[in-house]
Amino acid sequence: MSSGTGGSYWADKALPSVFKHELLKRYLPQFGGMTGSRSHDKRVVYLDGYAGEGRYENGEPASAELALRIAADLQSRAGLTLLCFFSESQPKSFDLLHEVVQQYRASGVLAHAHRGEVDGVLDQVVDRAEQNRCSSSWIRAGCSCPRTGWWTCWPASCRTRSGPRLSC
Repeated sequence: MSSGTGGSYWADKALPSVFKHELLKRYLPQFGGMTGSRSHDKRVVYLDGYAGEGRYENGEPASAELALRIAADLQSRAGLTLLCFFSESQPKSFDLLHEVVQQYRASGVLAHAHRGEVDGVLDQVVDRAEQNRCSSSWIRAGCSCPRTGWWTCWPASCRTRSGPRLSC
């Protein structure tokens, strides 16, 4: 379970969030565009395993909404689909996240919000990537990975049913 997201966390973004958001804004459009254009169905699967509320109290987008905006842009500009999955275990945060996801779904973005821990949806996400035969599906999940810390990406093909194979 993520920690440090209670109290005033969602009032405004702090330095770690600013850093994470910049990474998403710079990396996800390039990665989604590059891999989606090589996929037979122009589709990339994206998972945020600790998605939070999706939006800050002041209306600014948090990481989930940033990914949804990028998904909408890739869809309209390049005809690519970023199939987004968001997992959040805290009930209040999930309810707010679900509202944000529904707003983007209404505009045609393919996105799903999962209430619970990320491991409860991980097999479904990987199955979806395999079902869609995505040429390169990547998963972003906040985790306590001993090699990379709280933030890691790995190809879906490097995942087994028991978890990621970090040796890939």
